[in-house]
Amino acid sequence: MEHNKDHILVPTDFTKVGECALQHAISMAKVSGAEISLLHIIANEKDNAETEKKLNGVIAAQQATGVEIHPVVKVGNIFDDIGGVAETLGANLIVMGTHGVKGMQHVTGSYAVKVITNSSAPYIVVQQRPPREQLQTILFPVDMAKENKQSLAMTIKMAQTYKANVHLFVMYEEDQFLKN
Repeated sequence: MEHNKDHILVPTDFTKVGECALQHAISMAKVSGAEISLLHIIANEKDNAETEKKLNGVIAAQQATGVEIHPVVKVGNIFDDIGGVAETLGANLIVMGTHGVKGMQHVTGSYAVKVITNSSAPYIVVQQRPPREQLQTILFPVDMAKENKQSLAMTIKMAQTYKANVHLFVMYEEDQFLKN
């Protein structure tokens, strides 16, 4: 894998939303020339061979796209390891599918948010909508945190690549408790 070109990490759980995330990443990679690493995290090493076979099957189905896709299997858990894999691979973007907030997640928080907070790479989170042919508008929420600098740099690069418009969303909060 070359590390001087853009690199997109796509975690997958082999569901429809995982496939949708891969399609979004492929769409972006076609425009930007990025390579993709398709990641599945397993609970124990005994599942490694079967998981690699499944990943290679997904990748083979995308061969006609012309996008370079590499399989990655990691033993661990999604909350702690996706960000670490992104850092190890030099990924500058993570595209991840989410199933949305269900049941107890309304109380404990969404899995996607828990995963995102353990990574320094910017994320694009998708659900079950297929990618459009051309990205036209990017909405970027700004809260002036230092972590936004990296995300803003990626947003600017994506906007330039796609010739898309960027809209900044700044929410002013008067409640001091919520500000903190």
